[in-house]
Amino acid sequence: MNENRQSCLAANLDVLKRIRPDLANYLQKLAPAAEFQIITAQNGDPVLIKKGISLHSRHNPREEGRALAESPETASALDEKLVPLVVGLGLGYHILPLAEKFAQVIIFEPDPQVLLAALTLLDWSDLLDRLTFILPGDALPDKEWGQTFYLPHRPTLRLEPAVCGRFQSEVEERKRGRTIAKNPHSRQRIMLVTPVRGGSLPVARHTAKALKNLGHTVIEADLSPLDVFYRQVWRPEVPSEKSQAVAARMMAFIADYLTCLAETEKPDLLLALAQAPLDRRTLGRIRSMGIPTAFWFVEDYRFLGYFREVADCYDFFFHIQDEPMEKELTRLGHRNFHYLPLAAAPAEFRPISEAKQLAPYKTDLSFMGAGYPNRKSVFSELLGYDLKIWGTEWDLDSPLGRRVQQEGRRVSTEETALIYNAAAININLHSSVFTTALDPDGAFVNPRTFEVASCGAFQLLDRRRLLSRHFEIDREMIVFDDVDELKTKIDFYLARPELRSEIASRARLRVLAEHTYEHRMAALMNLVRASLP
Repeated sequence: MNENRQSCLAANLDVLKRIRPDLANYLQKLAPAAEFQIITAQNGDPVLIKKGISLHSRHNPREEGRALAESPETASALDEKLVPLVVGLGLGYHILPLAEKFAQVIIFEPDPQVLLAALTLLDWSDLLDRLTFILPGDALPDKEWGQTFYLPHRPTLRLEPAVCGRFQSEVEERKRGRTIAKNPHSRQRIMLVTPVRGGSLPVARHTAKALKNLGHTVIEADLSPLDVFYRQVWRPEVPSEKSQAVAARMMAFIADYLTCLAETEKPDLLLALAQAPLDRRTLGRIRSMGIPTAFWFVEDYRFLGYFREVADCYDFFFHIQDEPMEKELTRLGHRNFHYLPLAAAPAEFRPISEAKQLAPYKTDLSFMGAGYPNRKSVFSELLGYDLKIWGTEWDLDSPLGRRVQQEGRRVSTEETALIYNAAAININLHSSVFTTALDPDGAFVNPRTFEVASCGAFQLLDRRRLLSRHFEIDREMIVFDDVDELKTKIDFYLARPELRSEIASRARLRVLAEHTYEHRMAALMNLVRASLP
């Protein structure tokens, strides 16, 4: 029986690799769900039981599926040349007769494990090129959504009401976008100002893509090309007075450039990322044009305090920390501030199973990031493990430094995703300059948390006050409170790869459902719209 299932899955994946290689690779890496139960219906067909709920008839699932495909609603849609949009795959008994009638069927399935089960139990190889599968977090394909009709799979809606509801809302929004595109208030023109360098620069790029995916026009004020000039000017051999003089002229140039861009493009909103070089004068000039301004401060306010100089110059202030940060903003006189955590970009941080790509990064324990004091101290306690470190600012001559790969060079986003996928365990220790151990006052959740989860990779991370707002502790995220507990959990989870896979899969589903940059930008724009005429 198992051999037949593996043969069926292999045949389906062979076809899927041709039309959706990303999805095929993800499913190959996915472990079967331990909580699923497969029973045999009275007619001999397999039926999937999830959380005690049968996804199909236990008497004759094929007959049940055929009845849905032959309903009056389906017949009318066929006459109107509409495309079925099915929410809920199950094992697909309702999809098979639909595919006989319609040239194309779109299927949204909230649980990738269900899709894996369907491909394992039934032969879809002759139909896959006519089916479009969408999982949570996938960007909606470019289709005429107004030409689709909605077919819900009731057991799926009962099991996953929130995820299905969000998907249906997204489709409805896409349909409205087709019909009211001429309305100037339906989509916004957003001028996005990036930093010159630093950790918030990739956040700015993910933000730009997310805004575009949501249908907004993005006017990108990308200041990162100036980084090379700053690096040359601030070398030790350049006298400080000359460095400061050149930097001042560059700031004046940036101010004139951003003001000119705002005057000519007339955006509906200026959105600046942390460390964007906007001073009070420049912000004042732009606001005087009637352009609202927003700031997403994705940094630790205890470490980078420059925000105090400009906070009151922004109409909206978004941050990643909790009450202490908001008390500071209140003290500064700001009133319109909102918590907006970091997120993941699933198109870039995705499961990767290609052995040749992952081979250079394979290890038991992995860390990718800068060498902050607390990380150097904690990781020095892990030298008895197979540990590899990537990133900058490590002491390469120390015993720990010998674990740093390729002389601590900078790592691209694409390579970071490979590092996360290749490790048995990703250690996620938030940075701190305030301690040489774990930071008890640390609140914000770093982007690594969401990105490792988006890859479907396993991580152990230090406990954060805000983490439980976003993930279920011990089911989706495994945390540690000190080095001894970290070692204990490393030993425990290294010996249990299947458990690691289950936890990582649940965390990925949570990210796709709630923690992408599209989710964050939709929330930001809703808050802005609610406050402006």
